[in-house]
Amino acid sequence: MKRKRIVGIIVLMLSLAVFCLAACQPQTREVEAVEPEPTTLAQSGSTERDPGFFPEADYTTNFINAGNRGCGSCHGDDLYSFVSGYRQHLPYKDLATYGQGTKVTDCMTCHRPQAIGGGPMIGEAIHQAHYNNQAFTGNCFTCHATTNDGELVLFDEYIYTGELGGFPENVGSPEWQEWIALRGNVSGGDTIAGINVVNDWQLDKVELDQRTSSLEDLFCSVNGQVENIDVASYELKVGGGVNSPRTFTLDELKALGEVTKGTCAICAGNGFDCTQVGNIEYTGVLLEDVIEACGGLKDGMVTVQRSTADGFMNGLYSQIEEDLAEGAMLAWAQNGEPLSPEEGAPLRYVVPGWPAYSWTKYLTQIDFIGEERPDKTGWNDWYTGFPPEGSDIYNQICDPLDSAFWTPNKDGQTYKLGDTVTLEGYVWAAQCDEHHTSAVRFSADYGYSWTDIEVPADFDGDQWVYFTAKWTPTEPGVYMLSVKPGDAGGFDTQTAASVYVVVEE
Repeated sequence: MKRKRIVGIIVLMLSLAVFCLAACQPQTREVEAVEPEPTTLAQSGSTERDPGFFPEADYTTNFINAGNRGCGSCHGDDLYSFVSGYRQHLPYKDLATYGQGTKVTDCMTCHRPQAIGGGPMIGEAIHQAHYNNQAFTGNCFTCHATTNDGELVLFDEYIYTGELGGFPENVGSPEWQEWIALRGNVSGGDTIAGINVVNDWQLDKVELDQRTSSLEDLFCSVNGQVENIDVASYELKVGGGVNSPRTFTLDELKALGEVTKGTCAICAGNGFDCTQVGNIEYTGVLLEDVIEACGGLKDGMVTVQRSTADGFMNGLYSQIEEDLAEGAMLAWAQNGEPLSPEEGAPLRYVVPGWPAYSWTKYLTQIDFIGEERPDKTGWNDWYTGFPPEGSDIYNQICDPLDSAFWTPNKDGQTYKLGDTVTLEGYVWAAQCDEHHTSAVRFSADYGYSWTDIEVPADFDGDQWVYFTAKWTPTEPGVYMLSVKPGDAGGFDTQTAASVYVVVEE
């Protein structure tokens, strides 16, 4: 009884306090409502359930609510327009090339790892940009999904995993498809998300080539300042480590003899199914011809170190022996046109077969050095050097793997049953040691089985492998199609470029 009385007194006191505080508020004027600032952040957090391009089933609609999740559900397929005006953002050109839009995976490869030369961590900025904006009415799971291990991941990446289909490891296997069917799969298709699965996917009219990209599609990143160097007064100094140090004008370099070589120019930040890549023909003089013009190397030289006009990656070095073996050149043109200032004019260090982030722009000086690891800046921990074979750095630098679908170019494209679906895109594995692209690998069962198309032996390992193929679905439904490169040296990846297509009766 005493306890009830105390509770009653507390309630009464709180009520009086609220009343008194209200009475004490200033009553002199009404505050005019202020309209929120205009925003480009689209409305989200719809209360209406939506499966998106997935089958209209209870699982995809009421449980996953797929159509109201992911960056594209609010922003469409042009994420780049939200950041392209910021000076801190490095790409000189729009990422939406090859007929593609831009998506969050275009950003994450560069902004996710903590590596020198990479982008800053953007998680906090993105979260606050949403939660501090009145137009955003969603929640954490508008953008994220929870894995079976309890990890929050991006929904835009989660949808390409077998976990969306209910079974992370084996959703593509015939045994699990039988199990799902036995339990009474009400979603249709072969998974609890209603996705059709095709084991040992067979394609028609598969053709491979190594076509050259247009410069309009070539990604260009300016990490420092754009240097506008006067070609007429330009000089390259070849200093330490040669018997006869020299300074060359551009015309004198051209007089040493020029070569033209096709190679895959790919950015460090290029993720699967992204556009920061091109197959380009570079024209320049071979490094070995420059060395010969300088009287050859002194004894004991093992590394070549580069200096630049903009200071970006000054001190970057690589093995002389390896660069010569890969046909390293000092390039002044691409696809027959002089390099633009954004591409490093007037001279760029190009190593065919290696990712283009290590191709030094605005080259001003080359030195040959007897030290095996002369780097004092940290660049080589990420960009090149001599990492132990099998290490994470070796796997990322010595043999990255990449691929993309250019057609179909976005999820949810619809085809009629009986129509032929055209597949088009590229795969690439960096040429290094015994590694190069050996196959184009296709899957339509979440990677449970892969159909390998072998790359012809006479293909150039420095270039991408471009594919076109035809496929005629035999059943209506939603399919996830995947492609990735095979690597002659045995590297593999659990990630692939993937796209969903819808086939209607």
